[in-house]
Amino acid sequence: MPQVPVFQVSSQPLPKVSDIDLSMEIKKATDALNEGKNPEARNLFENILLDYPAGKVPLAVYLGLARADHRMDLPASVLNLLLPLLKSQILAQSTPSEKTDYLYLIGMADSTLKNDLGTLHYLLPAYKDLDSDARIYAATNVLEPLLAKTDPISSIIMFATMRSNMSPAFQAKMETLISSMVMASVASVEDAQKIWDAFPDRFPGDVAIFKSGNLLESSKHDDQAELAYIHLLANYPESGLTQEAQNRLDGIHFTKEQRPVGVIIPSLVKNPLSPYIRSVLKGVYAAYSSHRIHRWIPSVKSVRTSLETEKTFIELERREGMISCIGPILPKDLQLLKKQLSSGRFLCVSPTLSPSVAFKGVRSVATMPVMLGKAAAMEVLSVAPKDPALTLYPDVPYGSMMERVFAKTLKQGGGEYLRGISYNSGAPDIQPTIESMKTFGQTIQIDKNSAKDPSIKITSPDSIRFNGERFVLFSSSEGSHPKKVFFLPSFRTIFIPDTSGHHARLLRELAYKGIQNQLIIGNDTFLSDSSIPDVSILGKIKAVGTFSRNDLPIENPDIRVYNQTFGVLPDLFALQTIDAAEMINKSLMTTIKTPSQMAYAMKKITHYHGLSGKLRWDPSGQAEKEVHVFGYNDGHWQKEDHFWVNPF
Repeated sequence: MPQVPVFQVSSQPLPKVSDIDLSMEIKKATDALNEGKNPEARNLFENILLDYPAGKVPLAVYLGLARADHRMDLPASVLNLLLPLLKSQILAQSTPSEKTDYLYLIGMADSTLKNDLGTLHYLLPAYKDLDSDARIYAATNVLEPLLAKTDPISSIIMFATMRSNMSPAFQAKMETLISSMVMASVASVEDAQKIWDAFPDRFPGDVAIFKSGNLLESSKHDDQAELAYIHLLANYPESGLTQEAQNRLDGIHFTKEQRPVGVIIPSLVKNPLSPYIRSVLKGVYAAYSSHRIHRWIPSVKSVRTSLETEKTFIELERREGMISCIGPILPKDLQLLKKQLSSGRFLCVSPTLSPSVAFKGVRSVATMPVMLGKAAAMEVLSVAPKDPALTLYPDVPYGSMMERVFAKTLKQGGGEYLRGISYNSGAPDIQPTIESMKTFGQTIQIDKNSAKDPSIKITSPDSIRFNGERFVLFSSSEGSHPKKVFFLPSFRTIFIPDTSGHHARLLRELAYKGIQNQLIIGNDTFLSDSSIPDVSILGKIKAVGTFSRNDLPIENPDIRVYNQTFGVLPDLFALQTIDAAEMINKSLMTTIKTPSQMAYAMKKITHYHGLSGKLRWDPSGQAEKEVHVFGYNDGHWQKEDHFWVNPF
């Protein structure tokens, strides 16, 4: 006999016909409201209130009717409908979103009736819980003139916080409103700082800093105005005021008594190099701000085309009496300023370029990639001079250049170099690269006969010692039966000048694919990561660089100001800019009044210990920089050796 299913009867009572009717009528009225049929929706909601007892009608009906009245510009009707519910059980039992809706509708009605106290009383508590872009924008327009009279700074911060979660179209509308409010309401640098402290790298912090610059210019504090506009350019990459801030900086001029130091930058507007230029500006800001007594002042000028570079340099010299410069920043500027820099009148300090020895007017504090490639080869020649080496490099110009430098230096020193093998840093894995690496060596199978080989000692089911070195065994699926194998490379050193920032993943993959017992030397990118994976089978992991971020002296005034202002530790370009500025500051004794005196004083500096590393210059002005070799041990990078390297 077939099984007959047994159905449980719900213990809940069936809904009454009147409840079903009410739900259907509410839905009908709500649909009309959502379709913009406001008069029809109003009539339907009113009929519900007339046809059903007050105790059965949910708050949604009152709110629906109030929304229709609000759209039809009937503020008195909204208040007459909703205010009697203020202490009702219906409101007490409502959801948070319904209460927000309730307060919003009353507040907007009071606004239409010019009842400012009522508007603030009801609309302000609802504002932060509004979840509709249109409502947030409408409420902001209502609250802005009221709050601008009482607490404009706090209201700007509140409006800007709400803007962050809005759609792009409404964000643009809010930006216009908030920008106008900042420019009209901020009356002091202290007011502006409250806003940029709340938004240190995004709108409206940039507007507040721009307004503070305007205020400082008006009060004849051009040095502080200069600093404000530098701050804006350095830390607000998305700012719509970038061009205007550049224009302001171009319009500020100092006197030779203030000993201006020129900083000529390319325009940051739509410039792919802007992240690097901003690092330079951050370094300038920190170096100047960290000193209580200023021996110099930065004079930042932007150029839209390379043709303006020489003109701007000459103007800084003639109009302001520029005493030195931090730069040039870009390689092409060396050629553009050849006449000025070779004249002997100036000695500038570049934080980014390796100057040609032909340019006597430039000293560099930059760590050039060439230096790191050379130092890596020097380390191989120092610790493993007879071990064959290869380079594993990303398929970008930097990678191929580093491969050439490493190979040339190694071979000149008598080392054995096999070849360079590139990898696609954007690919999910580097399997093709590892297959190329394995052409330099052989895969050895371990079986029962291996015990007879005197060079092999089986230490466990998964490892052996071959000629005294431990190798982990891997399973090979080739053939009909699984086999235990290990790869015996003919190379013993791998140089990896990585740029992807994914070197941990790269090292892990090398280990998982059987590359073992190597000396791995990475570039300075490795030093930014203290979470190198536990891949001890790879061998010894090292890296070359002029400093480790973990070793930066955070108590240093420049770094302290940088960290407090920008919320991070300085990157390499910023550190080198700080070094350039501090070298100028060190040379500026009180007796120095001319660029030639400045150049003479700076040439007397033969050694300099900067944040980005130690430097020294020979009598011809050729620089060398100390590059350290760091070893990775127990989760930390530790200095193990160092080399003095030039960039040529």
